[in-house]
Amino acid sequence: MPAKALPGAHIALLQQTLHPTGGQLDQFFIAEDGALWVAWVIGGGQWQPPHRISEPRLAPPGAPVAAAVRRTTVIVPSYERGEAGDAHDTDGKDGYEIVPVEEFFPEINVFFVGHNGAVYVAWVQGSGLWQGPVAISEPGTAPPGAHIKAAHQLSEVQLDVLFFGNQGELNVMWASGDKVGADGWHGPAAVSPKDVNLPGGAFAAIMQGEHQLDVVFIGTNEGLQVSWVVGMGAWQGPVTVSNTRIAPAGAGIAAAGQGPNQLSAFFVDHQGALNVSWVVGGGIWQGPVAITPRETAPAGAALATGYQGSPNQLDVLYVGSNQQLHVSWVEGLGTWQGPVGLGPSGIAPAGAPLATFPQTNTQLNAFCVGQDRFVYWVVNAGVWQGPVALPD
Repeated sequence: MPAKALPGAHIALLQQTLHPTGGQLDQFFIAEDGALWVAWVIGGGQWQPPHRISEPRLAPPGAPVAAAVRRTTVIVPSYERGEAGDAHDTDGKDGYEIVPVEEFFPEINVFFVGHNGAVYVAWVQGSGLWQGPVAISEPGTAPPGAHIKAAHQLSEVQLDVLFFGNQGELNVMWASGDKVGADGWHGPAAVSPKDVNLPGGAFAAIMQGEHQLDVVFIGTNEGLQVSWVVGMGAWQGPVTVSNTRIAPAGAGIAAAGQGPNQLSAFFVDHQGALNVSWVVGGGIWQGPVAITPRETAPAGAALATGYQGSPNQLDVLYVGSNQQLHVSWVEGLGTWQGPVGLGPSGIAPAGAPLATFPQTNTQLNAFCVGQDRFVYWVVNAGVWQGPVALPD
């Protein structure tokens, strides 16, 4: 049975393995059958048809998914030379003894909230077989199909899974690298008051500097809010860092580093203009400032960011009011340009979710779902190409 994604379905992307001609890039989504599927491409090759990871009817079709690398620790046997005169020959290696050694393996984890409100994880190591998905929380933990993100807290020491629960509170689950798959998960723990966001509402999770993890969202007061944690400390906030009544509660939001020391957050306001707020280092948030005309996109539209050619050019992509993919961009800390429409109109629902990821060192891809799963791409500072429908 082909894997058909519904128009406006959410997508997550992550590199699964390294390869001599480029890494294997995976695309994850919940298809119309309610199952988790994965499609992939190696280097600059052809996209492969999706493979089903889970059983059907596990999650709402098109539900948000999150993907991250969990750096797991595995104890493996290693041979070391023993003391002089030792006879360690049970395995045919005279003069050596077997000692346990820690080795680190990157494990791909994919998360979503199922029909029963439980948080699920599926996982794979290297180019092996997919395992799970397995519930890592109790049923009823979050609204079915809630927005969900995975982010590292303090580099790769701890992987966090974040979502807004049934009462609009920010929740975190976490795991260190001493377990694999569904083992070793803790929480969920509420790290904010209730009713700060819509239950299951959208948000972005991103590092501010080297040690601070931020969660940014449009709260129930319709202002930009930030919660944060420094290192392995206690979560703080949320704090409203803008005027209120600027955008719909739970609106789509994206964030990215801009320049060497600036974090920028993006959303579409009530008038349909793309806005940016920003903070430099550990300073005070500034903005928001509209960087497009009004009615460019639906209020609260989903957004995605990506670096084109180099970290110096930051792109913000979204499906505009005419159902056409749009891009706005900036070089360094310069003036924002665009928006420019890419490809035909009518490609996907206005404001639909989308995702970006580099397919190679020089090629940035953007994905959205209309009647098909579409990919656009650009090489370095060239012209955007596509859309091309991916195989079902």
